[in-house]
Parts: sequence; structure tokens; C-alpha cells
Amino acid sequence: MSTKLGEENLLRKKVWKIINLIQANQLFVHSENLNIKYIDEKDKVQIKTLPEILSLCVLNALVPNSAMILIGGHGGGKTTLVKILGRMITGKSLNEIENSIVRGHS
Repeated sequence: MSTKLGEENLLRKKVWKIINLIQANQLFVHSENLNIKYIDEKDKVQIKTLPEILSLCVLNALVPNSAMILIGGHGGGKTTLVKILGRMITGKSLNEIENSIVRGHS
């Protein structure tokens, strides 16, 4: 396995782990699902159904200089999701993540 392919597989496993952990702990409530097609280790096409908003947030967090606006009612889990993702992806403390969040109110 080439180094690049090995790195891609490692990143893919980390992304699945983050999504599964957030779902298992019910840290974010979803209304829509996203079907993702991928090729497994045996070169077979698989389909995985994931929560749309969580999946897009995780993938967006991996793209350098990317941004996303989360909107919704009080208590929907927006801030919690951002803090948990920030902690999982950067390894920084929740306090450091909290201090780096940009908030806007309309």
C-alpha cells in the first residue's frame, strides 16, 4: 500500500470514528440523512447512510480555510457539535475551542 493511500485510509477511519462517536453519544439531533457511496477494501461499492449536517460539518472542518454557518433554535446542539469536532480534530482543550468560536446573532 502506498504512503498516500495509507494516509487516506487513516484519515477516512478517523472521520468515521468522529461521526460514530458523536452519533453514539447523541450530541447532535438530525432530520435528514446523506447517502455516501465508497469503495471498500475488497473493491466493492458500499453505501453508508450518515446524518447530513454532522457529516458535512466534519468534512468541512477538514478543508483548510473553510467555514460553515450553523443556524437553528436554542438547544439544537450547534455549539456542542463545534466544540466536540474542534477537540477531536485539533486535540486542543475544550476551553481553547470555546475561546476560538466566532458567534453571530441576528
